[in-house]
Amino acid sequence: MVAAGANAFAEFKVSGGGVSRQAVSLHLSSSSLASELAIQSVRKAIARLDKENFSDTLVMIEPFLLDEAGASFYKKSMNRIKRSAKTLNLKLPDGFAKEAKATAKPRARHEAFIQKKNEEAEAAVLAAAAAVQGEEVTA
Repeated sequence: MVAAGANAFAEFKVSGGGVSRQAVSLHLSSSSLASELAIQSVRKAIARLDKENFSDTLVMIEPFLLDEAGASFYKKSMNRIKRSAKTLNLKLPDGFAKEAKATAKPRARHEAFIQKKNEEAEAAVLAAAAAVQGEEVTA
């Protein structure tokens, strides 16, 4: 890949039966390049997990998984880490990378759903209690 801030040129134009060249610039920002390098280093670290470096590697990659990883990369990385832990007969620490930004929206939706169901259950219990009290008064 090219250095940050530089232009890369892709030159293709379909014409008739052949392909001719036309310059199209592709700008790479320094943040996207840094993120790409981080993704590559995290992927390599996960691929190189073994019994000796397991806990050190998890400590090293957890900040990236919590703050920068997207939903797909987070899910795939967690699956790879879990598989590696299982094959190495090691346990993943409880709560490892659970509060990731990538899972914030689904967690919020799930918590709202659970809260709604709990409120509905409480309302049903109160309604049942009121119905039982109403029957005792008429009896």
